[in-house]
Amino acid sequence: MNFKCIASMWGFWSILIISFPSTASDTHWNAGAVVYLGVAPWAEPQLLHAWAEPLRAHLERETGSTFALSSDADFKQYLLKAIEGKYTVAEMPMHMSLYLIKYHGFIPVSFGRAGLRTYIITLQGSGVNSLEDLKREPYLLPDPLAIVSLMTKEALGNPSKNHFQHSKNHWSVIKSVMEGRFKAGSVLSPMYDELDKSVKRQFKVLYKSSFDFDGIYVMPPQSGQKVRKKIGQILNEFIPTTHSIVYRIDPVKPAELALWFQKMGKYADLIHEKIETAYPTNNLVN
Repeated sequence: MNFKCIASMWGFWSILIISFPSTASDTHWNAGAVVYLGVAPWAEPQLLHAWAEPLRAHLERETGSTFALSSDADFKQYLLKAIEGKYTVAEMPMHMSLYLIKYHGFIPVSFGRAGLRTYIITLQGSGVNSLEDLKREPYLLPDPLAIVSLMTKEALGNPSKNHFQHSKNHWSVIKSVMEGRFKAGSVLSPMYDELDKSVKRQFKVLYKSSFDFDGIYVMPPQSGQKVRKKIGQILNEFIPTTHSIVYRIDPVKPAELALWFQKMGKYADLIHEKIETAYPTNNLVN
């Protein structure tokens, strides 16, 4: 994947259509109905489009239905639209999937294997050499509900709100740290790993989360069992391309799902606590 080429055009938001279908009844695929694949808004829309398009095309080809990519401006709005049944099937980060399953009865269809980790990065020569150093410096996080934000706050002992700011997405975090606007920032591993080598040499990684985590493709509880089975089979047959965020899609097994609840269920509970409270989407760092 040519991340540098894609990321150089990150400002063109029009490529990923932010669409809001009226109802989840389209899961029955009436003639001419558009079927919506939800894509979590963890990166700029252009990059999301590049990563999700191969799967969208696969679903469209195998079902014979018109699939459209759909997302939202931030994670809270994305979750709320999912709860309202706006997505036929949605790609969700692990902790958000667990939240939807536990608190809203969503059905896990497939695991999206991505091998993600949380990275805390800083520039070489920044003077920040450890997490202890970072506790005295301002740093930048992505969306408040992103797993990266939740894990970073936990790693740093849940600091006060005036010690950090939130950005619109992971690329904005990288850009802001590069420009020296913040001493450090937290991102998902693919955003850092795919940087051009000459850019990556300017950074050092202060922290990596202790385990890899994946995502889950979920469907709303009102979707029919036959439809869920069909979608699951098609997802599991998908062969990822170099432009896919996942490297494999697997069926959901209850035993593994239970293990994910043990590892990351606490973050699902945090979302439950936060989702109805004031959400700091204003004054995000560009």
